[in-house]
Amino acid sequence: MTLEEAKVSKKVFLSPTEFAPIVNMSPQTIRVYAEQAPSELIFPTMRAGTRTYIPRVLALRALGYEVEA
Repeated sequence: MTLEEAKVSKKVFLSPTEFAPIVNMSPQTIRVYAEQAPSELIFPTMRAGTRTYIPRVLALRALGYEVEA
């Protein structure tokens, strides 16, 4: 997913696979950090079992982008 697509998306949460290109990280790196060192990430993540979710609006705002909820 591109940054522009993420800005206009109606999704509440993005997967690491969708968010990885925006932050230039691999999806697996996002998953590992979300599990083992979430404070090291500059954007919020949520874990539910083995699943990792990224709140779209909060994450984009954390990166400094203007996004409407």
